[in-house]
Amino acid sequence: MNPYNGIKRSILRTRRLRGAVTAVATTAVLSVAGCDILEVSNPNNVSEEALVNPAAAAPLVNGLVASTTRAIAAILTSYSTASDELIWVGSRDAYNQLDLGGVGDPSNEFVDASFFYVAEARYLANNAIDRLVAFGFEEADADDDEKLLLARAYLYSAVIYTTIADQFDDFAFSNKTIPGENIGPANMVQLYDSAIAY
Repeated sequence: MNPYNGIKRSILRTRRLRGAVTAVATTAVLSVAGCDILEVSNPNNVSEEALVNPAAAAPLVNGLVASTTRAIAAILTSYSTASDELIWVGSRDAYNQLDLGGVGDPSNEFVDASFFYVAEARYLANNAIDRLVAFGFEEADADDDEKLLLARAYLYSAVIYTTIADQFDDFAFSNKTIPGENIGPANMVQLYDSAIAY
């Protein structure tokens, strides 16, 4: 028997023992510290009641701007890949399909994913305008900052309505959890009229 075998076994036992002790100690610390881990309060949680305050006007419009930008970026990702503005490299089959020019497949995850962002931006556009008008920002005695916020809301509403008319064959105008009817391909031109009216 080699004398080093006994030393190796002793070292292995010591390492195993240390590992077990460390695991037990870590589990004990985490279980004691993590008792209330799921009981958190989010200080950034905005309630619906907070949005009826005119002080919420600027964040509403900024949210509309961000949402509209995100929606257009999601749409352009598909077209940029198909038009070779972007170069596809990797293993995502859906991007390969776009790189080969296949933009018409509704089951392509990148073509399909833009709808959620566009629907959100459209809802926020209508919601922001309704709230700002209710705040009196459309009135003659509104100050310049209030009128500017309303003008930005109208501008980005026009942008998202034009984007919908340009990129979709049909669209449903829903209100949060209340589904809306599709307006139909023949009525998509009305979205340009709405954008111009804004």
